[in-house]
Amino acid sequence: MARLTIAATWDGEAVPAEERAELALERVAEGLSVSSDSLHHGDALPEAPPGETPGLWNYEVLELFIAGPDGRYLEFEWGPAGHYLGLQLRAYREVESRFAALGMRVETRGARVHAQFLLPNGQLPPWPWTLNAYAIHGVGKTRRFLAAYPVGGPGISEPDFHRLSCFRPAPLGLKPTG
Repeated sequence: MARLTIAATWDGEAVPAEERAELALERVAEGLSVSSDSLHHGDALPEAPPGETPGLWNYEVLELFIAGPDGRYLEFEWGPAGHYLGLQLRAYREVESRFAALGMRVETRGARVHAQFLLPNGQLPPWPWTLNAYAIHGVGKTRRFLAAYPVGGPGISEPDFHRLSCFRPAPLGLKPTG
């Protein structure tokens, strides 16, 4: 099992403990099991029913990116009411296809949102992986972009979550067996 903590703004400023989000990643026979715990900010929800929702990054959302050694990567986003979006990308921002996670469950307990789902083996990039995770919430001037591993740097004035150079190696415990 591996844990990713989203504990800073996109450019590296620490955020208060209650604003942080925690992801637990576990390799299972069918793929990668993902669980998350995050603060529910109460932002407006998409008008679409829960399920696949294009443009989800415009709402309160968590995002997990997993990149393989060949430049291909996946982006999976999920919101506090069961909306999600899975994208396979062949290169920087070049969407190849969409996919769904299996067993998506989202539950709000008090001010916290807990989610769990499975990213199937067939959607995961080849090993070794690098990864990053993000949380987005708020509207207008109060919109916040948080990252497990900051994506800022010299000359960077806005967040770009597709900066694979800012991803970090995945722990060996997530390596596929066999």
